[in-house]
Amino acid sequence: FAAHGATATGGYSIEIVHVTRQRDTTFVLVRRVRPGWDCATTQAGTSPIAARVVPMAPPPTWFLVEDNVYECGTGRLRPLW
Repeated sequence: FAAHGATATGGYSIEIVHVTRQRDTTFVLVRRVRPGWDCATTQAGTSPIAARVVPMAPPPTWFLVEDNVYECGTGRLRPLW
C-alpha cells in the first residue's frame, strides 16, 4: 500500500511500479507524480493511493520513491532531484 497524502488540488498520482525480493529484503518502487505549472487541475483536494497484492515476505521492506513532475505541454515526466 502506498499513499501520496492529502493534496490541495487534482493532478497528483501514485503508482506501485515494481516489487522485487533480493536476498532477505523486499524492495517496492513507488512513482509519485505531481502536476506541472502548465497543467489545468481540478481545485478539489485529492488523496491518491495505490495497492498491490504480493506474496507474504518477512521484514525488512524498503520503499524506493521516485518523485516526478508531469509536464502537460510535452506529456513527459520530469524527475525531481
